[in-house]
Amino acid sequence: GNVKDQLRDPENLDFRPKKNSELIDTGELIKERKIDYLGSKPDIGPYEFGNENYWIPGRKEKKTSSPVPPNNSKTVKQNADLMWLEGYTSLKNKVYFGIDFEKVSNANENSEEYIGEFDNNILALSKDNSEKLIKGKTYYWRVDSVNKGGTVKGDTWRFTVKN
Repeated sequence: GNVKDQLRDPENLDFRPKKNSELIDTGELIKERKIDYLGSKPDIGPYEFGNENYWIPGRKEKKTSSPVPPNNSKTVKQNADLMWLEGYTSLKNKVYFGIDFEKVSNANENSEEYIGEFDNNILALSKDNSEKLIKGKTYYWRVDSVNKGGTVKGDTWRFTVKN
């Protein structure tokens, strides 16, 4: 079949295998190489189903970058997760999410837009992968990098859920 049918949302740079994908646990174990994987065998491709971190290539900047889904995307699925390339020397990530650009841009830890602090670079908006986002609605999000020197405020990104 088409490999795109096996992935969550390649159009929006989410190349992780879908639940029940033929790519899960069907990779080859190579005795000479030690690799980490989840399940009985490695998945086919660079992404392991269920991994809490998402590999994004590229140089790390002082602040978070490379949002997934991409900034300004208008084709995001209702069950999208948020992923990002962590800031250089980042120890934690503070995530903000909402439907108002100004509120998300100006949010702090006491704001209702504050989701929490995370060690990883994936925020599952829906724990059960159900369709939680509203079709046609635009959402805003921001990820601040926390490092030894303090917090580096991230850009505010937006996406619209596909109708």
